[in-house]
Amino acid sequence: GTVKGDKTRKLDDWPDTNLLLVIPEGSCSTAAIYEEYDRRNLLTPESKSIKIRDVQRPESQRDYVSLVENDLERVVFALYPELDSIKKRLLKLGAIAAALTGSGSAIFGLFSDTAELDKAHKAFPKSIRSRFVKREEYQKALAVFSI
Repeated sequence: GTVKGDKTRKLDDWPDTNLLLVIPEGSCSTAAIYEEYDRRNLLTPESKSIKIRDVQRPESQRDYVSLVENDLERVVFALYPELDSIKKRLLKLGAIAAALTGSGSAIFGLFSDTAELDKAHKAFPKSIRSRFVKREEYQKALAVFSI
């Protein structure tokens, strides 16, 4: 959204991409993460808090991938280095991008190649495979459940 988040517009569909969600056994302390984030003075000043500008329209999958970012990773990975290892392993296994979900502890990897997704899924057997769906497909599936 823009202004105060009350003005919205439709964005283009995300390119066809597979996703692997790795959920580690342990959990993260959200309170500890935000305390450390604050202690490091990493909070973004309001005037610079907009990261995706109105004019920024990704043209390709590579452009979309460049937008995958989580500011909490610096703190979370320092407190929970095993999560950084998972992200690095996903990238080594062929993910075109990987990131922490929220304040953790799950990590997701995006894959354009199904064979690399399969390889990563075998490396993380308890992981969850998913994919992005186009708006039209989502609306069609939603209509099935609407009465």
